Amino acid sequence: LLAPASALYSLPVAAQLPAADAAVLHCTFGTAWRALVTVGGVRAGERVVVVGANGGVGAAAVQVAARRGADVVAVVRRPGLEGFLGEMGARAVLVSEDGRFHRQPLVAGADLVLECVGPATFRASLGCLRMGGRVVVVGNVAGGRAEINLGSLVVKGLQVLGPGGATAEDMAEVLAEHARTPWSSVVQETLPLDQADAAQRRLRAGGLSGRLVLTP
Repeated sequence: LLAPASALYSLPVAAQLPAADAAVLHCTFGTAWRALVTVGGVRAGERVVVVGANGGVGAAAVQVAARRGADVVAVVRRPGLEGFLGEMGARAVLVSEDGRFHRQPLVAGADLVLECVGPATFRASLGCLRMGGRVVVVGNVAGGRAEINLGSLVVKGLQVLGPGGATAEDMAEVLAEHARTPWSSVVQETLPLDQADAAQRRLRAGGLSGRLVLTP
């Protein structure tokens, strides 16, 4: 099988990234950077809420937002991830098993929300936003459609943004930032390829701290 050059990114030898981290860098940090910086325009001092923060993209996004000087609140479904996400740069971690986190003071008045889950939490993500706030959507875990109260978009002047995939320019910025201060790994574990089914089951069960990577 052949892949177009646009499907690849250039990794300098000086980056010294382990193979597993290099394999997921585009999907995790590239996605987070494009969503928060290139498209979301995150600024220092803003309150940024990352929904589904314990996944690979979410954990990368917490780091990206924190490095840009944002006040980061991480939202997860299960307890026990506070230490991990604190190390990534989250100022606070909100556990919400029912997905109705928008009612919590920690996330109220958010400037920017990164939605890493999808329809199950999309409306709550919108509910976190201040007047004129913006939500960037990268999650579509369960598929399906999300309902939107169009009146709230109009009255509150909200923005719903779809970032697309990370470009070569985005990846160059990600790597330049890594060269200044290395990103913390978002790879929880590497597994042999014959454990692919077990890895998928763990993924579906939830509660991971980052990515599982399959190796030959």
